[in-house]
Amino acid sequence: METIDPAKGDRQNADVFADGALKRIVSVATALGFGTALGSLACLGRGATHGFDFQWRWRALLWAAVGAAAGANFWRLAWRAERKATPKARARFVRYSVLMLIGAFAAFAYPMRFIADEHRGDVYFGLALAIAVLTCLGLLVFRVAKWFTDNDALNKTE
Repeated sequence: METIDPAKGDRQNADVFADGALKRIVSVATALGFGTALGSLACLGRGATHGFDFQWRWRALLWAAVGAAAGANFWRLAWRAERKATPKARARFVRYSVLMLIGAFAAFAYPMRFIADEHRGDVYFGLALAIAVLTCLGLLVFRVAKWFTDNDALNKTE
């Protein structure tokens, strides 16, 4: 477990994931989340009278397994990159992370194909507005966190 001496601010035994149980919990939770997300996307289909319907399809099991494997593999690569600390392991993890990011965007965009043509403009406008607001909020949180960090460092030097 990580212990920090408040007087010195240094870290001792910094490996929070030294406990194998915590690694399993994180891996299983991520695998369940990714598996559920991809499995539910596989159950989406075009509705007869409206945008889309959610119906059980057997291919959902395949996509749930793909998502679960991808989620578990993410953490396996992350811990390997941390443990080995080689440029090759880090590059592999970064490539996989980029691939996962592209997959996340695809999973987000996939249901948009079921939007009725007459509503598509409104949905895209709302999406652009949400992206703008979340970007501004993210920038605000980043700036406040940076200010606190800078202020804390300034107080330690005095």
